[in-house]
Amino acid sequence: MWAIGNLIGNVMNAGVANTVPLKLGRFRSASAEGGDPQTAKNLILLVELQNGQGTFFEIGRSSCIKVENNEHDIDKSLQIPYHFTDVQKLKFVAYFIGDEEDAEPKEAGTAIVSLGVIASTRSIEVEFSNNVGKLQVETEPIDDYRSVTMSVSAEKLEKKDLFGKTDPYLEISRKESDGSWAVIHRTEHLKDTQSPQWKEFILPYNLLCGNDAEVDIKFACYDYNRSGSDFVGEAFISPSQMMKISSSQSFVLTNSKKKHKKKGLGRLVIRKCKIKKEPSFISYLLGGCNIYLTTAIDFTASNGNPQENTSLHYTGSTNPNGYVVTLRAVGSVLQEYTGDKQIAAYGYGAKIPPDNNVSYDFHLNLEADSPMCNGLEQLIQTYCKTLQTVKLWGPTNFSPIINRVIDATGKDEMGYQVLLILTDGVITDMEETKDSLVRASKLPISIIIVGVGNADFVAMEFLNKGAKGIKSTNGDNAVRDIAKFVTYRKADLSSLEGLGKSLLEHIPVQVVDYFTSNEIEPSGSTTPGNERKIPNSSDNGAAQKTNGVTSPRCKSKAPEPPSETNNSNGKTSDEPDVKEIGGAAEISAL
Repeated sequence: MWAIGNLIGNVMNAGVANTVPLKLGRFRSASAEGGDPQTAKNLILLVELQNGQGTFFEIGRSSCIKVENNEHDIDKSLQIPYHFTDVQKLKFVAYFIGDEEDAEPKEAGTAIVSLGVIASTRSIEVEFSNNVGKLQVETEPIDDYRSVTMSVSAEKLEKKDLFGKTDPYLEISRKESDGSWAVIHRTEHLKDTQSPQWKEFILPYNLLCGNDAEVDIKFACYDYNRSGSDFVGEAFISPSQMMKISSSQSFVLTNSKKKHKKKGLGRLVIRKCKIKKEPSFISYLLGGCNIYLTTAIDFTASNGNPQENTSLHYTGSTNPNGYVVTLRAVGSVLQEYTGDKQIAAYGYGAKIPPDNNVSYDFHLNLEADSPMCNGLEQLIQTYCKTLQTVKLWGPTNFSPIINRVIDATGKDEMGYQVLLILTDGVITDMEETKDSLVRASKLPISIIIVGVGNADFVAMEFLNKGAKGIKSTNGDNAVRDIAKFVTYRKADLSSLEGLGKSLLEHIPVQVVDYFTSNEIEPSGSTTPGNERKIPNSSDNGAAQKTNGVTSPRCKSKAPEPPSETNNSNGKTSDEPDVKEIGGAAEISAL
């Protein structure tokens, strides 16, 4: 059974989508749109993925592209390793290829796109630097994990024991490519019965039959004995037969060694066989799910005077404070999934102009029209500016900002809200907050709360006890786990990536949990929000590392690795400009 359990576990793990399937589509040279006609040469495209050290590694390449006709359908599929909590970048590199055997490939242009942007859309257009051209990049459908729930019994089994009835159990096997049978499930054995009803069980569909619903599955019944089990009989049934069973259907058990036995061996009964599709987080992203980030910053007086270096809000040091570090760790990842990088930003616990009234859900930019900030950098700049304008006050009330997010849900059927609350103290309106959390648990919302500073946060630990740990004033429990509390001083501060991972690793599970529990499936078609052109943005001249992998060849020599940097901006003297598409902002070191 140990081997069977491990086999099932491995298949189940393999079924969880952890790659983004990409297809390189049509390449349009610049000359096709009135650009430089010199780009109408043979090209080859490399696709490189950035690792955690900033180095790009090749993960795929196109064949030679004949661009004399301006357009070329590449039709190249790739599986890109995907990690939600990381800011992953893909680099597309175009090389000119000469006709001569020994001609040197020449780097023509480059484009960088965040994998998060690709994962949250179905189709984007990548524009290369140096006016080389544009490439259509599309995501492909994901074969999600499917499970098969089965209920099986037997009737009138042959009596095998002289002084008792049969102790039957069932083995289910699939046929391997070499003709052997591999056991994929074994039921419990039931004592003294010739009409057993075994416990309902679940098998991964891929484990049961791969992608062939017509292949026979063997159901073999045995009589259990400590000294050795006796074979009763077997039946061969295909998954397609089982799926057609509406109520129950019986199948005659046979035994090749007892072909002439007049008395029957019994019948196997399939009482239930139901396939359940279990969408993955990536399939929801590709199916139209939009993730929205809302931030709420604590402006209570207990943070200390922002002008003094003892304050949790002090911004005069070269080292960013805990609020900024946490905003970067979460915002750098989640802004990639918003499409336009818009972040809703609020403050709470301060007296705000012009009336100097205390507010627990004021727009961080202090503008009446909208709380939106255009990306992470504007969010941090707005935070620093607002510190100079508002008066820190109190108390620490969470319910108003949670209710704000609750009110914002429902406007996008496939939208999911992530609320990041930063606080220096324990919740003051505890009962009202619990009421709001129970309400939020029924909606597409996840809440991350980070305790900044050295306060005693023991009273906040109920947030990490799951749905049962959150109960409203009328006695209702949260319907699902939506909250996570982390103290900044105990978090992984070795890197922004480590901090972001610890804060965000639960989000994909909670997203899938909400949609599946509400029987909402990913959209199977491209929606207007899932097909877009991503505007170019400068890479600010940042040097790109390379691992010196084999460069593209098409009857040509490979280019040499790049030379050492020799100018002030860190780029090689002959390195082409790099255009970045939807990439995350540069993250300053901790």
